Amino acid sequence: MEITQSQMGDYCVIRLCGNIDAAHTPKLKKFFKQTQNVPSPKVILDMAEVEFVDSTGLGAFISFFRNLKENNGVFKLASLSDQVRTIFEITRLYRVFEIYDSLEAALDS
Repeated sequence: MEITQSQMGDYCVIRLCGNIDAAHTPKLKKFFKQTQNVPSPKVILDMAEVEFVDSTGLGAFISFFRNLKENNGVFKLASLSDQVRTIFEITRLYRVFEIYDSLEAALDS
């Protein structure tokens, strides 16, 4: 899994590439921990190149989301593939997270 970060306006855009599974979640959690300490962070996860997310990855997203909310932050997901979107629908996490079809849509919202 690869993680890159850039700033787009007020948002920290984190691009994920590859599978988000038990083998890669520790790296993701470490990255999230560094990102969440910014005052009032606004974060968009661009998941256009994510092929699979397992329960450990979902847990990392939920933990990061909660920490951001505690600091009045914003957390959005963008560009989910059909397979990844299905995982969010089955687990009903689409009710928890703001999910957008594209990075541009997330930035404009």
